[in-house]
Amino acid sequence: MAFPEKIKLNRSNLLRFGRQNQKKMKKVKILALALAFIASGSIAGLAFKPAEITDSDIYLTVPQGGIEFSLKNDTDDNVNIYDGSGYATLNKGSQKNYSKDAGTKFHVGESGKKGKLLFEVSSSMEGKTLKLSSYM
Repeated sequence: MAFPEKIKLNRSNLLRFGRQNQKKMKKVKILALALAFIASGSIAGLAFKPAEITDSDIYLTVPQGGIEFSLKNDTDDNVNIYDGSGYATLNKGSQKNYSKDAGTKFHVGESGKKGKLLFEVSSSMEGKTLKLSSYM
């Protein structure tokens, strides 16, 4: 078995080997950065493709309820209201917008139950602000 030639270790030989290794490492770093840049560009290209829209992806939104109106609490008290789908509290001076079908009944809410009938929604209420005091 042959051994490699012995190299005398002195300052100039160490510097020479060090510079060679630095040059090789610099080339390796540049190559690694280039590969990372190319890989990130191809990944980004895949990640940010615009979606294709087909006819089956287009939906038409139909508004719920046909009659839009506002209910204003012009009384001196907070009032609980049942609006046909749930309970809401109208604080004094507050106003709430509704969109309901004709025939929906509004009641005063008393302890979590429907109380006195206030009014039934009709097409004549469209776009109006109703004052609660006129129905109490």
